[in-house]
Amino acid sequence: MEVKKTSKASLENKRFLFLEIGFVLTLVIVLGAFNWSTKEKQTAVLEAENAVVEVEDMIPITQETPPPPEVAPKIPVLSDPQLFAARIGAFLKLCQHHDPPLPQNAINVHKNTTSFFFII
Repeated sequence: MEVKKTSKASLENKRFLFLEIGFVLTLVIVLGAFNWSTKEKQTAVLEAENAVVEVEDMIPITQETPPPPEVAPKIPVLSDPQLFAARIGAFLKLCQHHDPPLPQNAINVHKNTTSFFFII
């Protein structure tokens, strides 16, 4: 394909000139923005007439004294070791958890597997 433009019509030669013109225009705009000043505006002050404030009598606040705190019930101390062991045994019997029996096939599956635990 033939080049139809001449070298005089190409703008590639003037690229740096356009770049410099852009920099100069930008610099002029920035300097103008920094030097731009505004006149101080006069502010209008409205003077209000002094209003009369009426002072009301302060009513004293009555405070009720709170009732004394209730005394916590005393916890009996078990000094007899046999009585203590009997109560602990009864408590443990109430807290026992019975798992339902596993199906027979579940027991056979887990028999041949091994578990590895890693502690970091």
